[in-house]
Amino acid sequence: MSNYPDPSNPQVPGNGMPQYPGNGMPQYPANGTPQYPGNGVPQFPDQGLNPYGMPNGFGPNPTEKNWMGITALVCGCLVLLCGLFTGIPAIIFGAMGMNAAGRGEATNRGMAIAGLVLGVISVVMTIIWIALGGFEGVFDSVNNAK
Repeated sequence: MSNYPDPSNPQVPGNGMPQYPGNGMPQYPANGTPQYPGNGVPQFPDQGLNPYGMPNGFGPNPTEKNWMGITALVCGCLVLLCGLFTGIPAIIFGAMGMNAAGRGEATNRGMAIAGLVLGVISVVMTIIWIALGGFEGVFDSVNNAK
């Protein structure tokens, strides 16, 4: 007596293989394509969350608002060239970018904070410059040019 199956009987019950009738192949309709339920299109699972609870797909979420933090940082850096004209937008976009990052709509909170800080610094320095009479030199040079 051997531990091997009898070669004269290839379909040993319980071998784990599917048993198909006829020639041993799955039976398809006459046109050769399997039929799907409903409208004939294969149904895929919901595209929301995968079995691990994470969103499907790759790359950033299309609803992200990273442009706000980037704009705040660019405006904050342009303060050196344009002064107050880009300092105020840097503050506005920095605050909007921080709020978007807090809600999970953006991922660049650090850029928004940097733009906000640079904008505040530029506005404070502009106010100090005006308070110390910075415009007097501008007005004198305009009057002397005439």
